[in-house]
Amino acid sequence: MFNKNKNKNNQNAAPEVVKSYLSIEGATVQACHLISDRVCVFTLNVPGATFLNLKVVDGKNGEFIAMPQSKGRDGQYYDLYRVYLSEQDTQRVIAAVAEHATAQSEKTDYKTRYEV
Repeated sequence: MFNKNKNKNNQNAAPEVVKSYLSIEGATVQACHLISDRVCVFTLNVPGATFLNLKVVDGKNGEFIAMPQSKGRDGQYYDLYRVYLSEQDTQRVIAAVAEHATAQSEKTDYKTRYEV
């Protein structure tokens, strides 16, 4: 079951992480609203799952999708969950959020879903 003839040099090596990308076929975004000049919060709906409080952040190196976080007892912030999207799907989601985002002073539509 386990390979007992392991290479001694790799005994403490971290396991290789294999990321599986989420398919956004049939996905929608909703409740897209700006909370600052650089951050837009939204909900991503994919068939079978809903991801709340995702953020599109306009960072130093361009826009990216950030996961919701909570503060741990040690004062550090930790992602509540992680969603891995391909680069192409990430750009599609960012474009949909940007197109349907409401300004801070406007009322947010929480019911209407927009296709990605």
